[in-house]
Amino acid sequence: MVINLYVNGQLGNRLLHISSFIVNSAEYDYKFYYLSFPSAYQEYFNIHDNHALKQTKARFRFSRLPVINTILIAGARALLKLRRRAQQLPYLDYITIVRPAQVNQGVYYDLNDTRYIEKARKKLLFVEGWRFTDPGNMSKHLPLIREIFAPREKYAHVIHTITQKARNFGEVLIGVHIRRGDYKHYQNGKWYYDDAIYSSFMRDMQQLLTEGYGYSSVVFIICSDEVIDVKQFYSLPVVYVRKSEIIDLYTLSNCDYILAPPSTFSGWASYYGNVPIYYIDNPSVPFNEDKLTTGLHPHFTSAATHCKNYYDVLN
Repeated sequence: MVINLYVNGQLGNRLLHISSFIVNSAEYDYKFYYLSFPSAYQEYFNIHDNHALKQTKARFRFSRLPVINTILIAGARALLKLRRRAQQLPYLDYITIVRPAQVNQGVYYDLNDTRYIEKARKKLLFVEGWRFTDPGNMSKHLPLIREIFAPREKYAHVIHTITQKARNFGEVLIGVHIRRGDYKHYQNGKWYYDDAIYSSFMRDMQQLLTEGYGYSSVVFIICSDEVIDVKQFYSLPVVYVRKSEIIDLYTLSNCDYILAPPSTFSGWASYYGNVPIYYIDNPSVPFNEDKLTTGLHPHFTSAATHCKNYYDVLN
């Protein structure tokens, strides 16, 4: 049995994090409890009565009764604290991702490692940290993830309405994720771009799809974590409505293409909707259609060339 009590990250990070464990649990048939998914995020999905989730051994709580659940989570935290202090316990163990600054900025944990699977099946295993990955099973079990994390109907209706109205303005719908907020400082701000950079790559996408692929017209729908001045995009066919994070995320997943800086938010949308995405890695590098991909950016998966397996780093 694996228990995750780790709290970190916003919606995109959380969905990537938990999905890696869900698909790994489904693949290797062990129990998994994710007890740190915020109630605000749980409200977006019908996870507790989800038919697909019930077919797996993954759960978001111990019990339906809040009091019992609170007691059991407190007990789990006490056991984790005990395991941290004890050198060895026969049926209790934990794995923690070392802080990047302590070892290597690209440290990740491969959930397919046989040492992890053995512990997950035979022990009560606590896991801490964010960079646990299983991209292979994420791809294999995508239908399962789609069922578990389908937004509630009240959100799905709004998403459908927005995207259908946007499609009235062009043959191809391109979602543009303008990520600001914490990106001003994350990775020293290297993916924090102004409107002019987004406009430039939007025009490149427009040219590729109309002149290269032969579409009659395109329309862009902008999603952002801040208010956008659409006047900065006056020369482009743009639709913009200030929306919530869940509406933005699944609006992107319903587009035909996505244009975005590297992030788990836009990457999740591409993965979930199987939507081709163009990541603006470096704005000084010209647009290149060969960089169109699908799914998460390598920076957030074990495919990143600079990453090392957690076990290999420590051993």
